Amino acid sequence: MFLRCVGPPGKEKIDTHFASADTHSKLKEVVPPVLYIMGGDSYISTPTSNKLKVENTPIAELFIVPGTGHLVTFEKPTETGKFYSSPNITTSDY
Repeated sequence: MFLRCVGPPGKEKIDTHFASADTHSKLKEVVPPVLYIMGGDSYISTPTSNKLKVENTPIAELFIVPGTGHLVTFEKPTETGKFYSSPNITTSDY
């Protein structure tokens, strides 16, 4: 399930929707490398979902931050900030 904004500009409302089966197949079209940073305790980004994301993204790496839920950057800003501040850092540097 995902959140999305619906409605005319200025009057948007938050709505929920379920991802279609096509969601993961669209990832095959992503051109730049992707680093997925996921919370180890997230009930939204499950191990199965994470696996599908990585398998369907042409150049992808997955980094799981232990002890965090879905809002990883808010829960562990120092740990995840390293990835945003240095373009050459990899998960092995963590």
